Amino acid sequence: MLENKAKDMKADIYSNLSPWQKVQIARHPARPNTLDFINALFTDFMELHGDRLYGDDPAVLGGIARYKGTSVTVIGHLKGHDTKENVTRNFGMAHPEFP
Repeated sequence: MLENKAKDMKADIYSNLSPWQKVQIARHPARPNTLDFINALFTDFMELHGDRLYGDDPAVLGGIARYKGTSVTVIGHLKGHDTKENVTRNFGMAHPEFP
C-alpha cells in the first residue's frame, strides 16, 4: 500500500522534470557510479589494470567477478564522487592510446 503510493509519487515527480532538471539529476555527485553497481550486484570482484603495452586508463574499470555464482567479466567507465576522484579518473572520460 505505502510502497505503491511511493512508487506512484516517484513516477509523477520524474515524469514532470524539465530538461535542465534531468541534467542536474544525471550529474548529481551522490548518484551511483559503476563501482557502486559492481559492489551491489557482484561478488568476488577483482579489478584488473593496464594492458601490458601502454598503460592503465583510470577512467575505465574492468575486472572479473561472480554474478549469482557465474563467473563474468565486468567493464565500465568510472567517474568519482568528488573533485579529487574525478581528476584521478579523468572525469570518466577514457583516454585511449594509439601505437
